[in-house]
Amino acid sequence: MATDLRPGRARRRTGGPAAPGPVRGGTHYLAVLLAAALAILLSATVLSALAALADRSVQSAVQQRLAGDTDTGVDIFGNYRPQDLAGGDKAARAALDRVFGEVPHHTYTALRSPASLGAEYSLIRADGNLSGASSAVVALPDPAAHARLTAGSWPQATAGRPGAPLQMALSQPAAARVGLRVGDRFSLQAGPHRLAVRLTGTYRPAPGGPGVLAGLSSSSSTPDSLAVIAPGAFTAQPALAADALAAWIGAPDSSRLSLGAIGPLHDRAARFAGSDTAVSVFQGKPPAMGGVYTSSRLPDTLAALSAPMAVARAGIDIPAALLAALAAAALVLTARQLAQARAAEVALKGARGAGTGRLVAGAAGQWAVAAVPAAVAAPFLAGPLLAGLHRAGLLHGALPASGANAVGWTAALLALAVHGAAVLLPTARTAADRRAGMRLRLRGARAAAFQRAGTDVALTAVAVSGWLELRHYRSPVVGGGVSGTSVDPVLILTPVLMTAAATLLSLRLLPLAAPLIDRAARRAAGFVLPLGGWQIGRRAARHTGPALLMTLALAVGSLGVTSLAILDRGASDQAAFGVGGDLRVAPPLQTLGQVPPTAQRHDVYAALPGATAVTPVTELGVSRGEQTLTVEGVNTAAVLATQTSADTGPVPALRSDFTDRPAADLLAGLGAAVPDHGFTLPGRPNELTLTVRLSAGGKGPYVPVELTVTTEDADGLPDHLATSLPVTDGTPYTVRLPLGFTGRAPAARRYPLRVIGLGVSIRFPYERRTYHLRIDSAAAPHGALWRDLTDPVYDDAGCDPRTVDSETTANPHLCANAGTPGALFSGTFRGPAPGSVPPQWDMTLGPVAAPHQPPVPALADATLQATGEFDTGAVVALDAGDGVSIKVKIIGRITAVPGVDRSLGRLLVDSRALAAAEVASGNAPPLDDFWLLSARHGDATAAAAALRADPAAGAGTTVRQAARQIRDDPLQRGTRAALVLALVLAPAFAVIGFTLHTAMSARSRRGEFALLRAIGVRRRQLAALLWTEQLGLALLAVVLGSALGALLAAAIIPLVSVDATGAAIVPSLAVSVPWPEVGAVALGTALLIVAVVTALARVFARVDLVRVLRAGDEG
Repeated sequence: MATDLRPGRARRRTGGPAAPGPVRGGTHYLAVLLAAALAILLSATVLSALAALADRSVQSAVQQRLAGDTDTGVDIFGNYRPQDLAGGDKAARAALDRVFGEVPHHTYTALRSPASLGAEYSLIRADGNLSGASSAVVALPDPAAHARLTAGSWPQATAGRPGAPLQMALSQPAAARVGLRVGDRFSLQAGPHRLAVRLTGTYRPAPGGPGVLAGLSSSSSTPDSLAVIAPGAFTAQPALAADALAAWIGAPDSSRLSLGAIGPLHDRAARFAGSDTAVSVFQGKPPAMGGVYTSSRLPDTLAALSAPMAVARAGIDIPAALLAALAAAALVLTARQLAQARAAEVALKGARGAGTGRLVAGAAGQWAVAAVPAAVAAPFLAGPLLAGLHRAGLLHGALPASGANAVGWTAALLALAVHGAAVLLPTARTAADRRAGMRLRLRGARAAAFQRAGTDVALTAVAVSGWLELRHYRSPVVGGGVSGTSVDPVLILTPVLMTAAATLLSLRLLPLAAPLIDRAARRAAGFVLPLGGWQIGRRAARHTGPALLMTLALAVGSLGVTSLAILDRGASDQAAFGVGGDLRVAPPLQTLGQVPPTAQRHDVYAALPGATAVTPVTELGVSRGEQTLTVEGVNTAAVLATQTSADTGPVPALRSDFTDRPAADLLAGLGAAVPDHGFTLPGRPNELTLTVRLSAGGKGPYVPVELTVTTEDADGLPDHLATSLPVTDGTPYTVRLPLGFTGRAPAARRYPLRVIGLGVSIRFPYERRTYHLRIDSAAAPHGALWRDLTDPVYDDAGCDPRTVDSETTANPHLCANAGTPGALFSGTFRGPAPGSVPPQWDMTLGPVAAPHQPPVPALADATLQATGEFDTGAVVALDAGDGVSIKVKIIGRITAVPGVDRSLGRLLVDSRALAAAEVASGNAPPLDDFWLLSARHGDATAAAAALRADPAAGAGTTVRQAARQIRDDPLQRGTRAALVLALVLAPAFAVIGFTLHTAMSARSRRGEFALLRAIGVRRRQLAALLWTEQLGLALLAVVLGSALGALLAAAIIPLVSVDATGAAIVPSLAVSVPWPEVGAVALGTALLIVAVVTALARVFARVDLVRVLRAGDEG
């Protein structure tokens, strides 16, 4: 038997166990394998993070939105009787368990009085007078679970002594409206019983509460009208317990609600609401309590989440698809480089007779040693990656702790499969081809052939087609319903196709770089620059893959930073449009206590810190044919200056592209010629002085005549002043109506004031009479003529004194009046008939209008202009109800009216012109709906803080608050997170891909470098040559990719961005490329590449001449 005595074999045999074949062979390609492992690690980590983030982001967003929604309850109500409570409780809880099924939930109990959800009890002041406020009484076992105390303490069951007043807590806004403080006493009128009450505390509904208070509130009121008492006190009060409801309210535990459970829960809750309780609650058994019924707001709430969920998913899918395409490109490039590095060895072994299976298995083993550990580690690194970005302040909200879940592992395995296929398929082809060695020497420029075949042009055609579809639909969200709303994958992939096509087309510029370098070389000394330019032109095909990856990476990164900037600007624009000005103030619903009345609000809001202009916004509902629309009014005189001032925010918040002409010109046209109407009071009087002469026919006693004077202020808002006029024999007497206010001095009215109406009310008359009335006032120096608005068609001849007892018309009506100089009213009217059923005691008078009233100038929004009836210049008659018609003249176009929703068509007018038209038509001007303020330098922070300190004045919303709410919307966080990942991680792909390309390029040219060193080229010159070649290619890709990504973002983001309902955003996104930020991303990537190229150039410039030249050309 022969014995092998070669020293090397002996040493290898005695040195321990041999390394596995893949490991021994892989050390020759260690650099390429490490680069491939790094590419897999980065790609798989990014894909795992995106997959986990998409799933977690949408679920977390839904959970947060439900947690902040008060309409998530499933309610069971029944008549309260102590003896029925135990059986009803058992049946109600079991029914709610069946409704929620596997969904975690809580069941809350409460008692409410009165039993009717449409009724409340009146609050009586300590002096015995009605406060004008009302409230329902509720008893909660744990009120702290539903509300937060703002002052005082929660009520207790007893006060500690007999006859003590009932302890009660009111909401802070309700207490402020009535003017109550902790410790104050008042009464509650519960039916025929008046209960003594002491206020022990004030509260606000708890943020994120289960919505129990909303479920118990009156159908015609708000949750802040609920009065809370202790359950023991409730059951101990017969006045409350006799007319009471027992309530069981089930609410889902939103923190544990999964996306898959939403649809089934919606269906079960919808079937349960309004169902037959004998079946749904008591399961066919005898009812344990009476008057049981069910209701639920949960189905509508869950249905409303369908579109936002799809929008959130689409917002994540688009940047995620771009990153996935980039990761795929990086995987294919590194796989191709690895396959090419081993191609010569595989071909040689195949030529020597090695089998295809053995060669593929060996390649697979070498690949698996590097790739599998990287893919396995990736899901575990996804969580730390996201956590690091969160600590850096780049990501916000709930983030997945790890990518090691089903979707994360799927993404990692997909990355591993793509890379493995890209490595092993070329290896298998080479191993099976016995002439592979010859083909390797003859291989051509694949990318050039790819371009010559027109593939990039074909891809561009597909991308353009997708872009046209996207532009047509303007939303990647389609469908409707709880389970029907979805994301259109074609429209999601359109941005990816556009980016890939643009990147491939940009590669056609790569061969043009060589001539440019040649021109520069002619002016340069030495051979480095000319040789570098020649190498770029000569090896353009080899540079195509790395150039594609780098360009695509920079395009994705630039697209990310540009998209974030566009969305940030869009959030600010949407906030300004939604608010309508720098500050929006919603006045309280009631005008009680410290709440400023309508006529005083202008001065109250104008006194807020930083306020520079104030206007009310009035709203009038009208129709045109079958179309319902609204007319929105603002005082253009008060806010016109804000449209041209650089020191204040514009009110209304009209962006320049919202109107067809400058906003200042259009607003000036709205208020240019407000018709004179009513009777103007001179100066700024503190009181309205009236000289009255009143007499009546018939015998006494006489019932006083209640007179109401309706005024209109400089904003076009009405107010009513009431007084009682004793009936005399016509002897003049003076009546003074105060125009000042006592609650919030020194805030006053908005002058000048006009008298626009008179009202007469004669209650419980003893007999019907004819009244003669004259009212002298400085408001009517030339006299005044009035018309009867209550009975406008009544015949004046009906006021014959002889027919006073036989007249069939029961209501009071005007007989005659004359325009007597100095008299606000001078005329005769017939009083009401006594005992009429129903009573008809009131008469309303309006000034006689000029015969030809001009139309109200108006701006029509896009919705109305689309009908064709509201084109600029058109005069349109609008139906204001009760046979009243108002004409408007369209003087301009407006995309949408700021501050109001777009569910209806809107007209924007001057509030004073609208008031004049309403008065001329016989109607009262509309009241203020809300108020808009302009602040100094557009910053209303101080004004909003002042309103928070004075809740009775109203609730304020600033543009900053609204913009923060839009940016922090949990359903939008996923989109921003995916864009941040694109911005941060895309350049890393460029650096890794280019590092691999530089290493492979230098390795394949070791023979060339050895020859250059042999003819006298110094090591520093070789390093400079490699540095020039690689850096020239890298900088070209960086510049092209950055510009390409910014332009693509400007073209794509306005088309794919939609609001929470899936509709186009209004105002549309303003496209403004943040070139400094784009340049910073490009510069940072370029600096990293320069550092890598510099290090690699110095390493690969060190050539062992003897070893390389012996090994042969091209290594």
